[in-house]
Amino acid sequence: MLKTLTIKRRKKFAGSAIKFYIVLNMKGSTFNEQVKLTERFSLGSKSTFLTESDQVFPVKNGEAIAIDLTEDKNSFFVMAFTSAGRLFSQRVMIDEWKQDSTYIVEMKMGATKNQFVISEA
Repeated sequence: MLKTLTIKRRKKFAGSAIKFYIVLNMKGSTFNEQVKLTERFSLGSKSTFLTESDQVFPVKNGEAIAIDLTEDKNSFFVMAFTSAGRLFSQRVMIDEWKQDSTYIVEMKMGATKNQFVISEA
């Protein structure tokens, strides 16, 4: 049975130019290794990995994306490249018994650190 994961990025002025990436069913360390590996071999390959991977989904400010889930157990995290470096959210485990799941993502910007806030809709 096909399930759908919907991620809505809350529209905000602060941080609006920062592109978020939804990373499905991958560990943060694996994601980092893939980005580092492609960065070593050619210029611009980081963006190629981010746009061509079937586990990485860019989401713009105010945008909602729907992802068809094919695995029984699924998880995701959100990441962004900020001026302070790479920012990762915690991993969110998706309830395997739910048909469809919807989450709202936003970045809380602070004086000392930024963080993602993910809530189930």
